[in-house]
Amino acid sequence: HAMAFTPKKTRSYEDIVRQTAIREWNRPLLQDTAIVLTVTFYRGVAASWSKRKTAEALAGALLPIGRPDLDNLTKCLTDGMNGVVYLDDSAIVKTISEKRYALNPRVEIVLTW
Repeated sequence: HAMAFTPKKTRSYEDIVRQTAIREWNRPLLQDTAIVLTVTFYRGVAASWSKRKTAEALAGALLPIGRPDLDNLTKCLTDGMNGVVYLDDSAIVKTISEKRYALNPRVEIVLTW
């Protein structure tokens, strides 16, 4: 028998996503419709980086290739919005996602249905 295990850090992130979705989503639950998810994860630049490296990162010439993995970030996001924004994340038929650098770390989400 296989058992699914979700690490504590992952559960914590999903909880943050869920609480944010509850606070920000002021619409009825999406159901019985195809959803396209576009998401950009903006990672912070390190304070120790040179001005040149920071400028390259902010211009998009340097991309965040390290962990966490983009697919894992996206999975936490979609799982966290389950039952809050949409009935089930199986309704997502297309995802467009990327990781970038920014001075103010954040996640920007656009849902189209």
